[in-house]
Amino acid sequence: MVLRFYSLLFFCIVWLSACTQPLTTEKHALVTDTLTYSLGNTPVSVILRKYNGSSPLFYVHLHDSESTAEQSAIAILEQYGGQLLSIDNKEQRNISFQLNNHHFTFDPNRIFSDVGIAATLKHLSKQDTKAIKEISGFAQFILSHIPDTAIVVAVHNNTDERFSVLSYNTPPLKDETAAININDRHDIDDFVLTTDSAVYNFYKKEKMNAILQSDGTLTDDGSLSIFFGKKRRPYINVETQHGHGLQQVTLLEKLYQYLNFEKKFFAENQ
Repeated sequence: MVLRFYSLLFFCIVWLSACTQPLTTEKHALVTDTLTYSLGNTPVSVILRKYNGSSPLFYVHLHDSESTAEQSAIAILEQYGGQLLSIDNKEQRNISFQLNNHHFTFDPNRIFSDVGIAATLKHLSKQDTKAIKEISGFAQFILSHIPDTAIVVAVHNNTDERFSVLSYNTPPLKDETAAININDRHDIDDFVLTTDSAVYNFYKKEKMNAILQSDGTLTDDGSLSIFFGKKRRPYINVETQHGHGLQQVTLLEKLYQYLNFEKKFFAENQ
């Protein structure tokens, strides 16, 4: 846990040394790059939004059907600056593509390991060695645009009471959870999952629904949280129910409060 705290502190120091520009009420200017990756015979668009103003946070939006998450991230970035990577998939969660006259479908948050790719193909279409290779290339394409010095913030939405903070309080997810904080006054569908104990403790102190992912044995489902958890990199998933934009923005803004705390901590220890 100590290692996690200092790794996150390092990322914050990188940010603070790069930029001390104060927050203004004006929206940050936006530059949008549309990147195209060919999955077999099917082009897939990835949008990289860059708002002026430096930030240690890099936002990732993988499920195009989760519009509240993307809109919440954009609202935050317009105020604070930073970057957002989004998959443009015609508002669909899963991605489909053609390869050698065969049709394949996969979940883009289950592609960051070959084991995860094989499982999502089996679940949504069929396993195929060449398809696994194609999807693995797409995963590497996404990862190549995430800076090595960034704190990764994924934004997701869920359906009312189908997936919530309570899901991590029962097996099998409970077995992969190091700690959990549940506030009965908040909607169980609105929560934060993180690989970093310092971030978890901050949200717990703020009385938010929060989960600390275990750093022990984990089921490799190919998700981004497992990928960065294995690498001991700070990762935060801010998840709310569809339509809970205000709640999602509130949870995201807490991160900037946390970074101000880190800035103060760093200043006081010079």
